[in-house]
Amino acid sequence: MASVEVGHHDGLPNELFDIILQQLNGDYPTLSQVALTCKLLLSEAQALLYQSLCYTVKVGSLFYSPPDVGPPPRAYILNPSLAKHLKRIVYTESPEGKQHEDMHTILSAAFSNLYPQLKSLEVTFWEGLPPGFLKHGRFKLEVLHMSGSNAPENILRILKRQPELKCLRIASRRRIGIDKIPLPSVANLEVLEGTSSVVLSVLPSRNVKTLVWEPSPLERVQLENFESISAELNALTALSYALSEDLPPFDNIANHLRNLKHLTVEHKWNARATGYARARQSSLIKVMPEYLASLSALRGLTLSISDFHYPQDLDSNHIDKFFLQCPSLRFVDIEQQSGLDSNRVKRQFERWVKRQDGQATKLDKVLQYNKFPRTYYIDSSLFESL
Repeated sequence: MASVEVGHHDGLPNELFDIILQQLNGDYPTLSQVALTCKLLLSEAQALLYQSLCYTVKVGSLFYSPPDVGPPPRAYILNPSLAKHLKRIVYTESPEGKQHEDMHTILSAAFSNLYPQLKSLEVTFWEGLPPGFLKHGRFKLEVLHMSGSNAPENILRILKRQPELKCLRIASRRRIGIDKIPLPSVANLEVLEGTSSVVLSVLPSRNVKTLVWEPSPLERVQLENFESISAELNALTALSYALSEDLPPFDNIANHLRNLKHLTVEHKWNARATGYARARQSSLIKVMPEYLASLSALRGLTLSISDFHYPQDLDSNHIDKFFLQCPSLRFVDIEQQSGLDSNRVKRQFERWVKRQDGQATKLDKVLQYNKFPRTYYIDSSLFESL
């Protein structure tokens, strides 16, 4: 932040003004009042006030709606010069196809050159992209999340224009059938989230550290196709995986995860699952230890289990097997319960650690995370030193 010039403010040092304004970051009503106090504080307050735009087309209470942050979109339409402060945009459309005219204007090609500082973009479109979406613009994104109905050609065009992208999430209800994306596109990618077709298209030749591998009933990729990314899997340090018929069995990829430090395994309920698959899902606690022997670098394990599959008789005898099979393991987090309200998913985990005598013990503290979508697997607080 540029320092504020000292004027008629009793000679307070510039650094103090900077600290005060930073403490108000996110307090939009107060920042609005600060911006009106004097010209000296106007530009500094505006930089914080207009740096984030989060807007959701409101729908039913069961559909997750992130909180709106910052001024309304109309403010940028009435005064386009304010867009130069934008660093983050979050826009979520309704599945019913309702669109917001001002947001589509802000995200159009004609407007995108006005926010060169933009670093993070999270959008959900259901009925089509704004005209020329991300076709132009001087910004260099570091975070891009795209959800809804995304055509492969749009995704490919966007990725080619964002060489500094570090975090990419693609969630589409359509099959993303695109070929491998060649370098130098997204050459610095560190976090990737998507279905198998996204993984096979983006992961090759990139040094991704965190992978969130999502199942999709629209995709049934042959197992031999995953052998082509064995080197990239070995580079992973964090992985979120699902026991699902739509992904290859975990034991088929476990040998390619030699450098993995943090693993999240989710139970994905599947109405089409066979009796065998359901049996594996319901006994997640029992089947996982045998997969850990090859994960010699693993430090943390998180098991996400639906309420009706949580073992009521869970005790240290179950958890001892995890530490026995994987000596490097330091903790196991097991989901206690989950629930959905109108704003977030509530998730609670119990943490088990290994005592000096080698036996497992459960900590008294319950870890609770209120996040949506499920991004706890890359939350560093889960992997803090014990």
